[in-house]
Amino acid sequence: MFSTIAVILAIGCLGLPAADDDIERAKAALEKLAARHAKLSTMSGSFVQEIRTPLSRKPITSEGTLTFQRKPACAVFELSKPRRSIVRFDERSYRVYRPEEKRAETFIFKANDLASAFVQVFAPKAKEMEKIFRVASSRSVPGNAAAKNEADKLPALEIVLQPLDKKFENHFVELRLVIEPTLGGLRQIAYTNAQGDTVAILIRDLKIDPKVDPKLFDPALPEGTTTKVHRL
Repeated sequence: MFSTIAVILAIGCLGLPAADDDIERAKAALEKLAARHAKLSTMSGSFVQEIRTPLSRKPITSEGTLTFQRKPACAVFELSKPRRSIVRFDERSYRVYRPEEKRAETFIFKANDLASAFVQVFAPKAKEMEKIFRVASSRSVPGNAAAKNEADKLPALEIVLQPLDKKFENHFVELRLVIEPTLGGLRQIAYTNAQGDTVAILIRDLKIDPKVDPKLFDPALPEGTTTKVHRL
């Protein structure tokens, strides 16, 4: 799950520049995404993640739920399969808690640059995104005909973003967002890291401003949990 959250934070460089029409389509979709999320307070949904590595023929699959609040910015990913774990992520740190092992690890950032990029994916502002990323390319992708949500059946746009700051390059090769361009719905986040691992996170049944218990974003660890802190 470490790499799942890290994708939201750092992106590297890609290849050839895209055509002007592709760039404009991508920017329009990103603006739709920003407009849809402009006033949200909370967000929730389920997700399926696939990790493909050069060392394994079969992908590693996991699934669970995600919940996000804008102020203070915080996200909680709860994995139910293949084993339960809870990841809490804010603008300064993230924590991985594995209940079955009674073990937690907290990672603290040295700076807020990566966290800022993370927030821009979930609660984007068009002008702020332009300071962090540039659009490298875009292409149309089909919708999911079997989806329960009608919006997920619509064709979407896959957008590849590159960072404007080279200090991200050591971490990730590319970030891909799949957005439904008419409604601005965020459908998928995918990326390849510096080690060649590819991660795709498919978001399902995304809800804007659901009622969420505030305690979800600041859960206390059970007594007896072993904790370890890392400074990045």
